[in-house]
Amino acid sequence: MSVQLEVDQELQEKMSGWYREFHQYPELSMQEFETTQKIAGELQKMGVNLIELGTSVGVVGVIDGNGPGPEVVLRADIDALPIQEQSGLPFASQVQDVSHMCGHDFHTSALLGAASLLLRNRNSWSGRVKLLFQPGEETTAGAKYMLEKGALTGGEKAIFGLHNAPFLPAGSVGIRSGPFFAAADTLHIQITGRKGHAALPHLTVDATVAASAVVMGLQTAVSRAVNPLDPAVVTIGSLHSGQGHNVVSDLAEMWGTIRTFSQAVRNLLYETVPRIVKQVAAGYGATAEVEILPQTPEVNNDPGLTASFREAALMVVDPGRLVDVEPIMAAEDFAVYQQKLPGCYFLLGTGDPSQHVEAPWHDPKFRVNERVMPLAASLLAASAIHHLSQPSMAAVAPSTGD
Repeated sequence: MSVQLEVDQELQEKMSGWYREFHQYPELSMQEFETTQKIAGELQKMGVNLIELGTSVGVVGVIDGNGPGPEVVLRADIDALPIQEQSGLPFASQVQDVSHMCGHDFHTSALLGAASLLLRNRNSWSGRVKLLFQPGEETTAGAKYMLEKGALTGGEKAIFGLHNAPFLPAGSVGIRSGPFFAAADTLHIQITGRKGHAALPHLTVDATVAASAVVMGLQTAVSRAVNPLDPAVVTIGSLHSGQGHNVVSDLAEMWGTIRTFSQAVRNLLYETVPRIVKQVAAGYGATAEVEILPQTPEVNNDPGLTASFREAALMVVDPGRLVDVEPIMAAEDFAVYQQKLPGCYFLLGTGDPSQHVEAPWHDPKFRVNERVMPLAASLLAASAIHHLSQPSMAAVAPSTGD
């Protein structure tokens, strides 16, 4: 039996309905209670078996094919961001200061669509597909949480996931073997000085001035400590110091991020950043405490699995729509699963100025592109079916059960 991966009008309308509902009622990381119930309900309507994890956020469903075989995982993230939406969409977020400005509602709807396609084609493939709807990607806590809850049992052979990409032309497919998304660490710094009257600075140790110097000094952590051929980023995103206009601050607090692709560079910055911070602060008579909180490793696509996905993508798109993309300094906790089993993460281009799809991720005016959502579902389904059905797409003997 041949595989039919095209999304028909009925499924397309369902996917749009799911997407718009998720979009209107977003939920923050690890608070996706209603989203979880909605996903579980839709999967049950399809006849997908759910795995009980004993958690109120996150869903895992399984679909068995037409016979025994390996197990493949398809993953989508389901959480939203603490951003007030300014997209102008008629179905914009109804939740104050919370919105899907990264497109996880798109990913969730696409995986639900892929589940429908897998069910329609289940006589054409053998093995099992696990559908993993993950909470908490934006805080990089969700993948670890799902693993702790037993979402993966150890028998899975591969995992695939996707992310929308407004910087790629709509309908293109971004592929990369090897390092893809960066490892991420959170940087927390406290500078302690001595408080006093702003008119008598010589009697104080100004934490604000010391912190400002630390921010500037950290610019050399990458430019002068890291090989220019090794990508790395150190960014301070938040700095708070002082409480009065005429009082010299005695405490400054900073939060930032470190992004790397190699463990060697990551280790180098673990040593370099605290040294720079403490020595610069000391030069101003202040003291510094530095904490580096590991978040997630780098997304590193398995070469063999990436090649398999490339072949799968050609089941639904022309070769000219496959794009070899460069590494991205953004982080993705899909990487946590890749430490357990081979994985391939890919991008689906959504960019189309005529549809007002051009704002980047996390922008208040961000939009996804509903026109390519069916393709997202087809690509996810194709990645699983191709991997499970090699070397042939021919139907196999019926399953004998677990």
